[in-house]
Formats: sequence, structure tokens, C-alpha cells
Amino acid sequence: MCGIAGQCAFGGKDADENLVKRLVEGMRYRGPDHAGHFAAPGVALGMARLSIVDVKSGFQPLFNEQGTVALVCNGEIYNHQELRRGLETRGHRFKTGSDCETIVHLYEERGADCLRDLHGMFAFLLWDARRQTLFAARDRVGIKPLYYHEEGGVWTFSSEFGPLVRGLGFSPQIDERALWSFLTIGYSTSDTATLDPRVKRLAPGELLEIDESGLRSQRYWRPAYLDRAGVSSPPADVEALRDILLRTLDEHLVCEVPSAIMLSGGLDSTSVVVHAKRLGHEMRVVTAGYAGEHDCDERAVALETAGRLGLPVEEIVLNAADYARSFAAMMRRMDEPVADIAAVPQWEIYRRVGEMGVKVLHSGLGGDELFFGYGLWNDLAALLERGERPRAFATDDASGFYFHPSHKAGREFLEAAALRPQPGLDEETAAAHGLDRLRGAERVYHLLFETWLPGNCLHLGDRLSMAHSVELRVPFLDDRLVTHVQGLPLGERFAPGQCKPLLKRLLLPELGEAFLNRPKRGFTPPRGFVRGLVEENAELLLEGNLARVFFDRAALRRLRAEQPDNDIWYRMLVFEKWREAAYSRAEVA
Repeated sequence: MCGIAGQCAFGGKDADENLVKRLVEGMRYRGPDHAGHFAAPGVALGMARLSIVDVKSGFQPLFNEQGTVALVCNGEIYNHQELRRGLETRGHRFKTGSDCETIVHLYEERGADCLRDLHGMFAFLLWDARRQTLFAARDRVGIKPLYYHEEGGVWTFSSEFGPLVRGLGFSPQIDERALWSFLTIGYSTSDTATLDPRVKRLAPGELLEIDESGLRSQRYWRPAYLDRAGVSSPPADVEALRDILLRTLDEHLVCEVPSAIMLSGGLDSTSVVVHAKRLGHEMRVVTAGYAGEHDCDERAVALETAGRLGLPVEEIVLNAADYARSFAAMMRRMDEPVADIAAVPQWEIYRRVGEMGVKVLHSGLGGDELFFGYGLWNDLAALLERGERPRAFATDDASGFYFHPSHKAGREFLEAAALRPQPGLDEETAAAHGLDRLRGAERVYHLLFETWLPGNCLHLGDRLSMAHSVELRVPFLDDRLVTHVQGLPLGERFAPGQCKPLLKRLLLPELGEAFLNRPKRGFTPPRGFVRGLVEENAELLLEGNLARVFFDRAALRRLRAEQPDNDIWYRMLVFEKWREAAYSRAEVA
């Protein structure tokens, strides 16, 4: 795991090696163990390394035998041992034990098709000197990030948005349609566009190929249910699913540094712990909760589960003071704004875990999106399966986002107070993600898997963990498991009125019906924590950049008095703090 950066230039231009070095230095929290660089005419690559696999010698950049292929990669290739054996049999010679070195040699054999053989989380830059071509790719689900900017035939890349805009000396430039979408939903719903129109991100499952003729882009992967329309699928075999999960976990749990599993009271992390125990892996288990009595504290359930499995647990306790202090620190590392109130406790957990000496944390992240785990959105799916149209689906809501009360309230707020409405944005969002081609529960599933998962969950998982030099692993989002589950019939994955029916069938022998039917809680902080934070920053919300540029200030003050608990206030606060940090000329502390 690391942070990577690079630049390629054509038409006789030189790549700026010093800029790439500055970008890498601006991300050393992502990789505090080593920094490496490569430069040749027209290209410069760099990386900051967090050593996880082949700690002693797996330094990057990595090269083929002739030195004509150079690679920097952020992530982990979980099937690297299998790939390495085949490559060595075919005559390739490895210089390190790094999992990422397999990419270099696979590329020699298969070119861009090498991506089909890679199972893991990754974003990489690969320079082919013979073809004078730069390849950039991101993993299928979007676990690892990669951003880029192009100007005058010069392409600049970075693992993070903030270091890129600061390194290029950009002043703030905000796309109003993207801002409207963020203030309504709380995260980016675009797979490629950022709030700054000069910077793009690679989409999940996207490959870029850049040479003197320009850029070519392709999506090398798409969810299985998109290709299964009208095709019958075999029913779910729970033991086959268990076998895939066990093989996936067995690969994910391998590392050469201290690791732990994050255990909540939910099914996803519980499933990770239960199956890791079955595999015989030694485990360090961590759980977290809030000081005092709160409905959102699942520590008691987590401790009960660990006790049944005979596992010791280390507890992390969060309180209101942590929330305010952590919010300020978090916003200096969030990179792109995500207004999820659960982000602050996540930040604090990763900080505490890092202080424990843990370098790899295994999580159940992605289980909700993979297995239909959100009750509210499942209600919408059930309505659509019955052919009913919720009242929230007005004729101008092509996306379906406004079924969620918070999103609906956000849009109504903006329509009442924003200076410049953004008509047609919902239709654009729906068309960009192919929502208009899907029906029923699959449409809801796709909405969450394509937007909420990468735009909110995976963004926070990467930035908040890497800010503390902790690698977050998410076995439920291994593409082999994802492809298997999404290839099953809808009736096996979705049941009206029930969350995660398939995962519950898998866990029934291990945990029993009483445990599986407990209500879902989530890890959102007590509302008082958030309300206090917003109150402390009320003046910024009423007088800050958004108020001056985007809102009717009289209407804004009126709405502050009428709707003090509208979630949009927290989104506005996140935006203000993000804008200040992302474009700061001073080095981010």
C-alpha cells in the first residue's frame, strides 16, 4: 500500500521529475517506509511505500528484466503467489518478492489484458518504453484511488486530489453542478468528475492508455448483473459461496506485519471473524463504541460474539470531545469531501489502531452493498419489484436518490436558497450510471453499488485509514466474490422485508437465528455530537464561501432558524473545511 504519482509528456516536452517528487512527499503518510522514483525522457514516476509484503526488498518502482517496463502500484494483488508460479514457469525472472511485480511480467505477456488476471485492490501507473505509452488502471470496484490532470499534452497523476491541486498550484475552482450534487447527497455521485473541473478520477474498473496520439479509455469490468439481463442463472449454492469466501479470506489475511480484524455487532465483520477462525488464522480483534449509553453502540454484541469464539478483544471508546477534535484533523486529510457523520468515528478508530502498532486492518466494509443490507433502500426495491412508484419519485427525479429523506430535504433546501438551480442533473446522474436501463430491485442495488459504495464508503475507507498509515482490507469486495454473488438470481440475493438473506443463510449454522435476526444498528455517532459541531461553526456556515457565492444569504439565515437539524448544514461545513484544506498553500499538517 502506498501513494503514487507520475507525469508523462509528449511532443518533445519533458516530464517534471521535481513535481512528481513533491507530490510523493505530500503523501508520505500513505507510505512512510520508503520513497522511490524513476525518470526517463517524457516520463517520471514516484511512490511512497507502506511496507506490507516483502518488507525488506519490495521497493518500487518495479521493472521487467530489460528495464523497458516500469511500474508504481498502490494496493495488493492477493493472487500474486499463484501468478508468480506460472510466470516463473514461463521463464520470467523476479527481482523481489513484491506482489506488485507480477503486474510487470503479466503486462509483458498480455498487455492491458493482464488486468483480467489480477485479483486485488490496486491503482497503478505503468510506463512501456518500447511503445512510449503510459498505462493507468484502477481496480474493478474502486477500492484504491487515482486522479489526473491534463494540460497541453502533459498528464499528471496522483493517488490523492489534494496533493495534486496543491502541487500544480491551483486556486479553488468549483463546478457548480458537482457542488449541487454534493450538497444534496453528501458525496460525489460521478465516477470520474470531481468538484474541480480540472481534475478527474479514474472510474472503478477503468483503464487509460496515453501516448503521443492522446488518451484512450475503456472499462475492463462491469458488474455481472448488467450482463445477465434476461438470462437465467443457477440457484445459490451456499457451500460454494462459503468456499469462495474462505479462499478469498485466506489470501487477504496473509501479511508480514501486525494486523487486526475490526469487529462490530453486524453480520459483515462477524462473518469475517467467524470464517477467519475456521481457517485457523491467529487474530487480533478490535471493537469500538461510544462512552455512555447509546443505541448505536454495538460493543456488547461484538464482545458476545468474540466470547463465543474464544477470542480476546481490544476496545476503543469514543466520546464527544473526540468528535470535535477528530473532525478538524480529519478534514485536513479527507481529500475530497464526504459528509458522512460516521466518518469521524472511523477516523478515530484508524488513529487508535495505528497507535496500537497495527498496519493492516481487515473490515466487513462492502457487505451491505453486496448483499442488500440497507433496510430503507430495500423498502424502495420492494416497491419497485411490485411495480409501485413511491411519491418521492417525481417526474424530475430520474435518479431515485430522493427516496432517502435526507437527500429529499437537501434538494428542497437548495431549491429554496441556492442562487443558481441546476436543472437536469438527476437525469444526467441516472444516464451516466445506466440506471435508466435497470428496473426494480436491481436498479436500487446498482444505484448503491455504483455511487454510494465508491463515492462514500471506499473513499472514506482509503483516506481515513491511510492518513494513519494503516492498510484497510475489504474481503467482501474481492472481485471473485463480488462476481459470484452478483451473478446469482435476484431472488437468491433479495427478499422483501429482509436484509442480507443470502449472507444469513451462510451464517445460520455458525450463529443461529436469534443472532441473525437482531436489528441492524450501524455506527453513526449520537446526533448530539453532530449538532454540537454544527453549532460551533454556525458563523462559518452563514458567512463562509458557500454563503457568499452560492446562496441567497437572507434565505440561508431564515432556513437556519427554521431547519437547524437539516443534514445539509453538516454537508456545508464539510465543504467549507475541505475547500480550505485542499487548496492550502501551506503544507497540510
